[in-house]
Amino acid sequence: MRSRRLGARDVDLLMELQYSFPLARRPFAELGGRLGMGEDGVLAAVSRLAGMGVVTRIGLSLCRWLLGREASALVALSVEEGRVEEAARRVNSTPGVGHNYLRSHDRFNVWFTLAGGSVGEVARAARGLAEELGVRDYLILPTRRVYKLDVKLDLRRGVSWSPPHVLPDRGKAGRLAHALELLEALQRLPLSPTPFDGAARSLGIPAEALLRVVEEAVRSGVSPGVHAFLDPHAAGFAANAMIAIEAERPGEACKAIASGIPEVTHCVEREVLAGKDWPYRAYAVVHARDRRAIEEVVGRIAAVPGVRRVEAIYSVRRLR
Repeated sequence: MRSRRLGARDVDLLMELQYSFPLARRPFAELGGRLGMGEDGVLAAVSRLAGMGVVTRIGLSLCRWLLGREASALVALSVEEGRVEEAARRVNSTPGVGHNYLRSHDRFNVWFTLAGGSVGEVARAARGLAEELGVRDYLILPTRRVYKLDVKLDLRRGVSWSPPHVLPDRGKAGRLAHALELLEALQRLPLSPTPFDGAARSLGIPAEALLRVVEEAVRSGVSPGVHAFLDPHAAGFAANAMIAIEAERPGEACKAIASGIPEVTHCVEREVLAGKDWPYRAYAVVHARDRRAIEEVVGRIAAVPGVRRVEAIYSVRRLR
């Protein structure tokens, strides 16, 4: 996705949509009042930004791992340069594959996420892909715990930024499992004056009750709330890095990073099922307009107590 130049009013609106989206029956009217645009003006501007590819959706940010509904893993393949496109097509056709990137690592170049019903199912699918593609060197890194998942782009700072926080463990989040259907219905809201009403009708509950469930999810830390999701490249964020971290205690390092380094969008502790010589158990992600901003964050991650080594693995190209 090619980046587009954003005007000052676009930036103001996108920042409000990401960081201050109202949990109200008419959220766009409330935003229009704040920005002096009116409800119709906001809806027209968001529609235009969506058409440009900058806004990909507006909805609830939800960490499915936290709710215990699926297992997932980060998978890396060592693919010959001339076979990357072939491998990408096969990987992308696999059920459960999410992000897929060509990354700048001297050993592994194709990195993707894979979800399934259990770690065993995910591992079998990953190994099957590697075997089918003739890849002998690969990693399977199941998620052990997610410490932070909050993807917001600060268009003024030029780097990803979200309030530092540590997600609760699965036990504390489990009390919201009964509301999963309600929460999932809000992951993509329609661009309409009353976006919560349609979801509420389909679920057979009043809109006010649905908003209370969202408020509970935010209070409990299960979700950072409803906001706009932006395409980083379309928003001018040309650089992103997955920072692999070797630490004495990976969980403690993740906790310190999630609670102390706001530029990090993802912070995940992982196990190693394949690639036993791979030393990294903790992973963080940062987006920015250029690599200089990311390198500054990498330096702060390297200074976290207990961190032994860090390696910034940059995205070269998005394969999915």
